[in-house]
Amino acid sequence: VGAVGPRLMRPDGSIQRSCLRYVTLPGLLAGFVQGGDYLPADPTTPAQVEALSGAALMVRRQVVKEVGLLDEAFFMYAEDTDWCYRMARAGWDIHYCPTATVIHIGGQSANQVPIETYVRRRMAQLQFMQKHGPAGHARIAEQLMRLNLTLRARRAQGEERAYYERVRSRFEEQVCGVG
Repeated sequence: VGAVGPRLMRPDGSIQRSCLRYVTLPGLLAGFVQGGDYLPADPTTPAQVEALSGAALMVRRQVVKEVGLLDEAFFMYAEDTDWCYRMARAGWDIHYCPTATVIHIGGQSANQVPIETYVRRRMAQLQFMQKHGPAGHARIAEQLMRLNLTLRARRAQGEERAYYERVRSRFEEQVCGVG
């Protein structure tokens, strides 16, 4: 085992989804429907997972020597997934350990700038795909993200519609170079 992560709890006692999947085209499509973070089927049982949230993660020293530290090229988001992916490629397992619990007051920075957060998260997903995925998949994912935002904006009404239109505009400025 190369890394272990605890059950993350919110201050209100609810469980925060702390297991992550690698960013792939099928995973991205599923994430549009279900979200990209998850918990094992039984969140009270330890499990081997693809990746864990970097909010609380114990990593063996030997693993750090072999795969290095978090990749500083990731501004925020996906750096934990990238690190766990590199660990797995080096032959190390990643485990979720729900008997250890950490209270995580998540989203404090993200809630202050929700549009930028949404765009940064998508940019990190594309960055992960460019680094680890098959050639061309990041470009396809970018188009799927644009379509997803367009559809969300069209389905929404009022403030929610305005929000997704602003997100789409910012996404196109930052990721697609439009604007």
